[in-house]
Amino acid sequence: MSRRYADADSADDLGRLDPAAIAAVRDEAWPRVRDADEMHEALMGLGAVTATEAIANPAWPGLLQRSR
Repeated sequence: MSRRYADADSADDLGRLDPAAIAAVRDEAWPRVRDADEMHEALMGLGAVTATEAIANPAWPGLLQRSR
């Protein structure tokens, strides 16, 4: 209902997402792993992880190497 009262310029911003909010949610949603069991659970949930994503998380490379 309030859309019809908003001016056209401000109505364009109603659906715009804040990049900082997106980054914060992405960071919060990324699994934090402490051991091989948590690594397995994270990989089962994610399905696939790129090398760049693995390197960006300090604990991941070592845990991935141990699982080979």
